[in-house]
Amino acid sequence: MDQDENMIKDNFVFCLEKGTLRIIIIDEINHHNVAKMREKIDEKIRELSPEKVVLDLSQLNFMDSSGFGFIIGRMRVLQETQAELVIENPNKNIFNILKSCGIDKIIKIVNSK
Repeated sequence: MDQDENMIKDNFVFCLEKGTLRIIIIDEINHHNVAKMREKIDEKIRELSPEKVVLDLSQLNFMDSSGFGFIIGRMRVLQETQAELVIENPNKNIFNILKSCGIDKIIKIVNSK
């Protein structure tokens, strides 16, 4: 992985490797930080035009209802470019929340640990 492609921005990190943009979300997605996250992540997606985006939730501890809108919104942005969205490594609580909302039926959720 090219170190120049790793950028820490607020509560997430971008890593680009072989056409896949990995976004590691750290700590929380909530109504206080979601607008800034959305803006910066969408900007990076448009800049890089990745074939695939992985939302790595292994370091996510909390997500309120704005997190669902955030995830669905990124899916829609990626559909415009026909890129794939994958959610990776949510903890048990986050996974159960995503599943109860049906996100697992429209976005692939994997555990790579």
